[in-house]
Amino acid sequence: MFLGLMALAAAAKVIHFAVVPQGTLKICEERLACSKTTSCESATGSGEGHHDRWLPACIFDALEVGLAARGIGWKFAEGIYIPRPRRPSERSAYLKRTSISVLRTYLLVDFFDSFLETLPGITVDSGTIFIPTLPMMARYLVSTALHLGTGIVVILGLEMWYDIASLVGPWHMKSLHEFWSQQWHQLLRDTFLVMGGYPGRWIAGDLGLLFGTFLASGLFHEIGLYLGGAPIGPRVLIFFVAQAFGILTEKLYKSHTGKRHTINLLFFGHFVSALFARALHWDQSNLAKSLGHVRGSFLLLRAYEHLAVIQHRSLLFRQQDVYTRASRNAERCATSRSPTTTPFNVGPWRVQSATHKVTGKRVSVWSADKRSPDMERMGPASKERTLEVLKAEASALSRLRHPSVLEMVEPLEETRNELIFATEPILSSLQLSIPGSLQYAPLVELDEVEIQKGILQLCKGLSFLHTSARLIHSNINPESVVINSSGDWKLSGLGLTIPLSKADGGPTRWEFPTFDGRALSYTQRSFDYIAPEYALDEVLDPASDMYSLGCLIYAPELLTHERRQAIDGHGALGPGPERQVPALLNALITRQPHSRPSPSDLPLHPFFSSLPVSTLNFLDRSNFAAKTREEKISFMKGLTSVLDRFTEGLRTRKILPSLLEEMKDTHLLPYILPNIFAISQILSSTQFATLVLPSLKPLFAIKEPPQNMLTLLDNLQMLQEKTEKPVFREHVLPLVYNALESEHAIVQERALKTVPNLCETIDYAEVQGVLFPRVALVFTKTRILSVKVATLETFLSMVKTLDQSSLTQKLVPLLSKIRTKEPAVTMATLNVQEAMGMKVDREAVATLVLPQLWAMSMGPLLTVNQFKRFMEVIKKLGDRVEKEHDQYLRDSQRVEDRSTTVTNGMAMSTTSAGGAVDFESLVAGGSGPAAKAETTTTGTSSWEDDVWGSILTSGPSVGNSHSYAP
Repeated sequence: MFLGLMALAAAAKVIHFAVVPQGTLKICEERLACSKTTSCESATGSGEGHHDRWLPACIFDALEVGLAARGIGWKFAEGIYIPRPRRPSERSAYLKRTSISVLRTYLLVDFFDSFLETLPGITVDSGTIFIPTLPMMARYLVSTALHLGTGIVVILGLEMWYDIASLVGPWHMKSLHEFWSQQWHQLLRDTFLVMGGYPGRWIAGDLGLLFGTFLASGLFHEIGLYLGGAPIGPRVLIFFVAQAFGILTEKLYKSHTGKRHTINLLFFGHFVSALFARALHWDQSNLAKSLGHVRGSFLLLRAYEHLAVIQHRSLLFRQQDVYTRASRNAERCATSRSPTTTPFNVGPWRVQSATHKVTGKRVSVWSADKRSPDMERMGPASKERTLEVLKAEASALSRLRHPSVLEMVEPLEETRNELIFATEPILSSLQLSIPGSLQYAPLVELDEVEIQKGILQLCKGLSFLHTSARLIHSNINPESVVINSSGDWKLSGLGLTIPLSKADGGPTRWEFPTFDGRALSYTQRSFDYIAPEYALDEVLDPASDMYSLGCLIYAPELLTHERRQAIDGHGALGPGPERQVPALLNALITRQPHSRPSPSDLPLHPFFSSLPVSTLNFLDRSNFAAKTREEKISFMKGLTSVLDRFTEGLRTRKILPSLLEEMKDTHLLPYILPNIFAISQILSSTQFATLVLPSLKPLFAIKEPPQNMLTLLDNLQMLQEKTEKPVFREHVLPLVYNALESEHAIVQERALKTVPNLCETIDYAEVQGVLFPRVALVFTKTRILSVKVATLETFLSMVKTLDQSSLTQKLVPLLSKIRTKEPAVTMATLNVQEAMGMKVDREAVATLVLPQLWAMSMGPLLTVNQFKRFMEVIKKLGDRVEKEHDQYLRDSQRVEDRSTTVTNGMAMSTTSAGGAVDFESLVAGGSGPAAKAETTTTGTSSWEDDVWGSILTSGPSVGNSHSYAP
């Protein structure tokens, strides 16, 4: 039966592909094997190339065309409902999870089948579960096990079909049309369309398409049952044709009432099940036979699942599935107070942070659910109008490109359930950032400088719309302004833009600003921000946007007034700009449009003349690129003094990225780096490693100009505090080594000054094996007196870190090669020799250090005080040698005397014994030479004056000891 049905499906595929003249194309292809995009596989949702596949490309594509359940990624399947994925879309994770599921399900089914085989007289097709030969308890245990096993097999079969055929909860269907087009599997959709739908449409249009499809489905299933052994009857055909009448009735009901007929299978499950049972005539034996074939069908269909590449969507950007989320421990890209991973809403759009699957860059995914509760409450006309506005907004974003307009990364993709597109990273909307608003969510904290800068950016965006795009925004409000990861304000909400002229050159007709209470306010013009000439005079004027901008300025200024004193306390703004706010609002919120300033004139208002705003304007990419190098250097020098007038968030989000971007100019680096390090002080270690360190790493190997190395060396301690030890050793420490090799003496001296702190913080192996040899190399090669002295001062700091072996074998011979008689070098060497002489052993001091000091003390250029200093050190080290060597000799003599005394005592004892002792007498206990009762020691030396004697004679005195007779 199964093979017969597969043959029918294959015949339908052959007919379909034969009548397609251009061949079977993928969505991203214009003709066979020719892609119209450079990222074809990305467009189809598959992130894998042919080199990753375990079959040749041609065979793989053939299997995909013939076996893919819904034809995802191919043009012949356009319009098919694509369900949300249940398994991961990455190949390795997908195959792993599917393989585990195959093994688990197979073992369970095999266990049930093996259990049946152990019971005599019971098979799937016949027999009874109540075995009369068994006791009652055993009989009911067997019957219970069979019931449970049968249920498990049925559940596994349903799960198998859910995974392979992409069933989407058919029991949740709300109409027959939804059931057959979405919830039920789509394996044979194309087959039924080819066999009956398309011929029926050629005969009777859409009505013929509907009835022809279900007629072909009924005949297909009737043939399948006949091949399985069932007699031919009209029940199956009547059942499927009845579905066509049901769908036609639903369509007529919707067109007449405007409402969609809904039904839930959970409430009418018994009725539908009975209808299926009566129509298909599934009696108990047929059901048992079907269950008996589950095991074989299971393996066959699982093999089909492995061969078919189930691609879950044809979108490049898919929330949470096609995008890979950043690590939870990764630093947020803007500021610690603005988490990019927090989703938020902009009207009906759900904005979510994600990572581009191809470029790896951060983006924001905008998705609107067509079946959200808000959408479901609308009438058909309101819902259609809402979707039109949302689509128009996405279309406008794809056409309009300007730094002050929200940048679209991937165009709009529409599915049956949602609209989705991707833009640059967004932190929040202005509506969510205004304290006191109903939707306030502290994703971004606004201050006066950010508000001023944001208004100027909106002016640039409006100027672009009015002059270049010839559009009126007509919907400016806090919800149509978004804030990106750099803190820039961007224009959005472009779904209600009005062209200033039609395509034929005529004026655009004014439309009455209606408001539908059932529709979303986001997709309608807000009467709180609409200009009077538009609402009352029926006039289309670009100045209407300036009126709306004035209302938008009033909202954040009014609601942030309570925080203004706290901001002033940090020096962000003086009272001057505050006094300019009423004047600015009076200029914008006027009755006559011609009295309002244009977008290009508004930045000249005194409200925007504060030093922080002027600083941000100067640093803006469009302005800064046009400045001369001298102007840029002067700006960077002065920026350090005004950084404290900006909030931490503004420094991190806006100023720091701009400075990092300008680091490509190496001549500006000496002036940019101090500002970068000043801002880096407020960053956490993770933020610094994510935002700043990647831009600094190339500089660690650059030796010119020397000012760069000087700045980096001055901030070496901060670099060490902000980076992990492995990172510091691998990337930052080479900066010191390169500086030691520099041709500039000032760079070498600055690098030598960092060594003492490094010796205390880095590993000893690094100090002994790498750092000390490099410093010694500088000492050997340099001919500059200041560098030579600085190197000796570095040696002095390293003495306490290096061990005695390194000092004796490396540093002492190195110092012995000094030939200069300069007092500065001589005295610096004296300090090193003094410190080293107190650490190495006395032999090295006597034979290596002191001879060098005596030789150096004879320098003809030394002053009297310097010579006296040499004598003090020589006497100090000489006293140490004298004292330690004297003690050493005394200890050696005492050890020798003690050894002599013990030897003499043993000799006297042997002599007094009167010769050898007879062994036989000794063991027999008879009379023989006995030891003396009293022993007298006549040695002249006593151990009591020895440091060891007090320990050895802590018991009774040897001279007064008594022996006891046996």
